[in-house]
Amino acid sequence: MKTPRGFYLTVQNRFQDTEDPFGSESEFRIGTQTERWNNRARLVAGAEFAETYGIEGTYHNFVERYDLIKDEFQDQTHHEYGVAVLYRVTGKTSLFGQFLRTDVEYDSQNDGIDEDNDGFNEWNSSNSQDYTVNGFFIGARFDPRSKLSGEFKIGYGTIDFENDVDVNGNKFNDNDFWLMVANVGFQFREKTGLSLTVDTSKQPSTTADIASDVSATFRQISAKLDLTQNFTERMSANFGLGYRYRDYLDEASGIPDKYFNLYTAKFRAGYLIQDWLEVGLEYTYDNNQASDSLYELDEYTVNTVAVMVKATF
Repeated sequence: MKTPRGFYLTVQNRFQDTEDPFGSESEFRIGTQTERWNNRARLVAGAEFAETYGIEGTYHNFVERYDLIKDEFQDQTHHEYGVAVLYRVTGKTSLFGQFLRTDVEYDSQNDGIDEDNDGFNEWNSSNSQDYTVNGFFIGARFDPRSKLSGEFKIGYGTIDFENDVDVNGNKFNDNDFWLMVANVGFQFREKTGLSLTVDTSKQPSTTADIASDVSATFRQISAKLDLTQNFTERMSANFGLGYRYRDYLDEASGIPDKYFNLYTAKFRAGYLIQDWLEVGLEYTYDNNQASDSLYELDEYTVNTVAVMVKATF
């Protein structure tokens, strides 16, 4: 919603209830049917002044809960707060500076989890994976009605953990790192578009429930390139390539470096039956490769076929 005076508001919400073994936003229990639900909500409010300046506030909430007791150590709640100041340099391009703060709490870990049923909580508030990330960005935002659309930003971040070690005794190290986030599209021609998505982050390990886990955290870099082609007013296709690098940090002495390379390719075809109804077929190929034979149990190759029906009201 946007008013003639330049005030605008965006509200989004996405709820998922699933046990898809390959549909997790992280690689937790990849390949295993794990019942869970999550909800992602986002609020953006801003104001534009004299068609040149702008200020924007954001709030992002993510909640995830697992059904099985053995999985609940990954129950988590995220709160992200942000503020940005924008300056329009052309009719379709704005430069901005932004600050984002994300507080992540692992709810069940803090409440205490007795994994061995021995009366002792292996997980508790003194070894939980709770952390806070602060990010400072500069970037450019492009009008969605122009050939170049989306947003690109680079920045500097810090991560601060609530505790010193995790349940396995692996150290949580507070440090700083460079950040880059991009979600940019380019419309070559009326029926041909290209999009690039890039994201960097540092996160706690998702395998910390395993005693042989070698690191408390990992650094992730991911990139995706998609080409969309509309053949007719009703028929379209999308071709995509993706790459993700996960590097686990601070492994103990004598243990091989742990990192993974994930390669992805996808193809999607869609057909618009009516202006409000679209059907489609999608094929995705994922291949995850480990750095050492010690971690080969985490390697996988996945072929996924999905049927999509999309209705817009």
